[in-house]
Amino acid sequence: MTRVRWLSALLAAVCAAAACAGRGPAPERAGGFEEVAAAVGVRVTHTSGAMGRKWYPETFGSGVCVTDVDGDDRPDLIFVTGRSWDGESTGAGVAVLRNRGDGTFADVTAASGIRYPFYGMGCAAADYDNDGRDDLLVTGHGGTGLFHNLGGGRFAEGFAEEGGEEHHPSIDPSDDFDLERVDGEEQCRDSGDGEARNAEPSLEHTNR
Repeated sequence: MTRVRWLSALLAAVCAAAACAGRGPAPERAGGFEEVAAAVGVRVTHTSGAMGRKWYPETFGSGVCVTDVDGDDRPDLIFVTGRSWDGESTGAGVAVLRNRGDGTFADVTAASGIRYPFYGMGCAAADYDNDGRDDLLVTGHGGTGLFHNLGGGRFAEGFAEEGGEEHHPSIDPSDDFDLERVDGEEQCRDSGDGEARNAEPSLEHTNR
């Protein structure tokens, strides 16, 4: 009886080995990425404004923010779309795309209330007034726009300053909106009540 069991186990092992040998190695899966932007609703055109003069800001491209604009806990997209130098651009200066939750996006730029009339170069999102909603800062040549998130995907303009200067603000990645200008100009920080306060120049400001 023991001998029969031993022979059965040996036969099973031989059959299994033969099956594996005949199957061969598993095929390798192809890697890489597939372009699906248009298919999922991400149709954004960046205007560099280039007219052959090779102006410095044209080489930087633009920015994009990934943030929840409408409070549904889905990552939405905000693109800075640039502008022409001759002032003929009539667009919002940004493109706001809401995440539908099924892998696609809807263009809600018009409903968002965000309009940036300058040559946009970058953006950052953070909750500057501690109301639980991420606000939007758009920077570029010609002015800076701060847009307060009112909820439901709608924004109100906080300020926009003219003067033709390029400002490059930095935002604390901890999301408590400690804002500074690193080009030697006046420094500001959030006082905790939604108002920007002047502060001594420093490499770091803390939201109190």
